[in-house]
Amino acid sequence: VPLVRGAADDVGAAGGGAGAAAPERPAGPPPEGAPGWRRAFTGKDLGLDVAGGLLLVNASGSTDESVDNDVRALDPRDGTVVWERTGTVARTGKDTARDDVYLTDVKGERVRAVRASSGRTRWTYDFVDDFEYFEGPGDLTASGPVVCFRISRHGRDPAEQIGALGRDDGRRRWTSEPMEDLHAVTAGGGLVVAATATSLAALDVSTGKRRWRRAMEYGDHLIAGRDTVYACDRLGTLHALRAADGGTAWTHRNAAAWTARLGGGRVYLEGADGEVLALDAATGRTAWSRRVARLEDVPRAQSTAFRLAGGILYAACSDGTLYALDAADGRVRWIYAAEEIRRGAPASVAGLVHVATADGHVRAIVPPDSPGG
Repeated sequence: VPLVRGAADDVGAAGGGAGAAAPERPAGPPPEGAPGWRRAFTGKDLGLDVAGGLLLVNASGSTDESVDNDVRALDPRDGTVVWERTGTVARTGKDTARDDVYLTDVKGERVRAVRASSGRTRWTYDFVDDFEYFEGPGDLTASGPVVCFRISRHGRDPAEQIGALGRDDGRRRWTSEPMEDLHAVTAGGGLVVAATATSLAALDVSTGKRRWRRAMEYGDHLIAGRDTVYACDRLGTLHALRAADGGTAWTHRNAAAWTARLGGGRVYLEGADGEVLALDAATGRTAWSRRVARLEDVPRAQSTAFRLAGGILYAACSDGTLYALDAADGRVRWIYAAEEIRRGAPASVAGLVHVATADGHVRAIVPPDSPGG
C-alpha cells in the first residue's frame, strides 16, 4: 500500500551501482500517456499476457480463485473480444514467436493447446490416475519440444513430479523423478528447472533426466536463460547459476524478483521499494538503478511489477502509476497517472500498453507522441 507519492523531481532521480554511470536526469517532468479504450472486469483479479498478436486476460474471482475463472483474448487495438473460455487459466510458452497458448481447467484435469490468434484447439490432454495433474495450474510452462507441469499421484506417492507433453502433439513425453515439496517450475535454454524446499534441480528438456542439483532453501522466481539460471532464495538473494553445471556465477543480495525480466544481456528486478535495478546478466554488476517512487521500504515486499518490450521496461508501481523506463539507461521515458493502476505486469502489443486498473478495468494506454514516448 503506497504511503507517499513520488514528486516529479524524485521520479527523475537515479543512482548507479558499482561501476555504473548515473542515467541522465531529465530536464523536466516526463510526458504522460493518454487513456485509450477500457473494458470492465468487475470483481476480478486480472493477469495480462500477449500471444498471437492478442491481449490475453486471465480473470479470476477475487473471493475464491478455484471458481469463476475465465480467459478472454482481446483485440489490443479496441478491446473487442476475439475468443473466450470459461473455467480455465491461460499460460503462454517461453518462445514468444510461436502462436501458442495453453488452457488448464481449474480442477487440474485437462490441458488444451490452442492457437492464440484464433482460439482454435490444436490438441487436448485429459489426465488419468497414473498421470494426475497437480492442483496448481499456474506452474505450467512450455519451452522447446515440451509443455511441463507439476503432477501428483494421490494415494501412491506423496512426492510430486514434473510431467511433460509434446508441444506439437500433446503426447506424453516423460515423467521426472519424485521430488519432495516441489513448488516452482520453469523452462528455457534446453532445461526444465524445478525448485523444492531444499534444492534446485535442472532437467534435460527432451528426456527429463537430471543434469544437476544444488542446495537452495525455497528457491523461487525462476528464470532459465540460454547460459544462466536465475533463482531467488528465501532470504531474498538472487543466485545466477551456470546452466551447464549449476555452479554459482554471481549473487545479489536484497533482491525482489517476483516479476524479474531477462533481456538484452541484463536482468531487471527491484531493490528497495520503488527502486528498479538493471544488472549485467553475466557479471551481476549494476548497470543502472532508478528510484521511480518514494515508498516506505518494507523488507522483502515488492512494489513494482515489470514487463520488458521493445527496449522499454514497463513498471507498474504500487503508487498507482505506470512508469516506462528506457531499458538501456533507466531514464523515465513517460508515465501514466491519469487513474490508479494495479501492481501487476503490464502488457505491450499493437503500439499500446495495457494495464489493470484499481476499479476493475483493463485499460489501454497510448504512449505520448514525443521523443520520449
